[in-house]
Amino acid sequence: MKRTVPPPLLLLLILVLVHAPAHSEENQRSEMPRPQSALTKAIVEVSPSVVQIGVVFRDYPEATKKVLEEIPGTAWNERSRCPDPCVFFDQPMGTGFLVNEDGYVITAKHVMDALHNFKLLYHGVPLDLGHSVASVRVQMPSIGEIGENGSALPPGPTYRGAFWATEFEEINEDPIHDLALLKLKYNPFTVDAVLSTPKGPVKIVHVASVKFSLARPDEGEPIAVSGYPLSLPALVTTSGAIASAWEVAEKDLPREVPGWFTSHLSDSYLADMHVSHGNSGGPIYSVADGSVIGVCVSILPDSLSNAPYSSGLSLMVPAKYVVELLRKNHLKWTETTPSPP
Repeated sequence: MKRTVPPPLLLLLILVLVHAPAHSEENQRSEMPRPQSALTKAIVEVSPSVVQIGVVFRDYPEATKKVLEEIPGTAWNERSRCPDPCVFFDQPMGTGFLVNEDGYVITAKHVMDALHNFKLLYHGVPLDLGHSVASVRVQMPSIGEIGENGSALPPGPTYRGAFWATEFEEINEDPIHDLALLKLKYNPFTVDAVLSTPKGPVKIVHVASVKFSLARPDEGEPIAVSGYPLSLPALVTTSGAIASAWEVAEKDLPREVPGWFTSHLSDSYLADMHVSHGNSGGPIYSVADGSVIGVCVSILPDSLSNAPYSSGLSLMVPAKYVVELLRKNHLKWTETTPSPP
């Protein structure tokens, strides 16, 4: 199945820019490098591949804007504000990651389903959200530091929470393993734009593709997931360990005979790691070498008590099913070279 999503090419969702005050060289801080932990090294390895997936709603009626701005205690009132005649707000939906340098992204299928079926109810009635534009966003580098008075520390300026974004096409999906394959219209690997700063030019888009490890992980192996939970504009990483490398996911698949089903069993891993809404579709990787071993797809609920909170376990789809989807579409991918024993 294919679905084309219209532009734009460049979308800066949140941009904080502050300039350094004059004659404040005495406020400069010398930054001494600290030794990097294994987790930090893994984050540096993987983070350039991680992207945010979201949708922008624009051109909705004034009545909708009024409702959004009057809803207390939510982010909608902030996201609906825009100088006239612009009327739009942005809704992040989940995470994805670049799987090769040809501009292909993997995410969770349920992230795409949520994007296409998103509704905002007001008194039980869906609001008219106007025109929607979905995009994949690559976070631009954070630059500079903010001082105690809110000004940029010299030499300035300071940038935070900015994204380069492009529309995409949905190429294929694996509904059994909750995976979706996207093709970016504009390949971030070919973007050469730079930002001039007092410390020299900084490349606006810094990306990399992941390397996969198809071997079954060891139980207790340190792992991490990077993504955009809770609609945050900053990349967030949480870490933990493999809780079980032998969990089995079971789904009842319909057969040709109405009312008949066949059970489909597939490998899945359980992670002892905190994840939140928005982490879905993000890469779960080994802290040892940054190799991607799976995809974050869900929080495992506490089904015994029917409690509405997480059990503390997260469900992940093994990387072998991602590679299977890439092979099915004749796409490139890279496997981590196993370390010698």
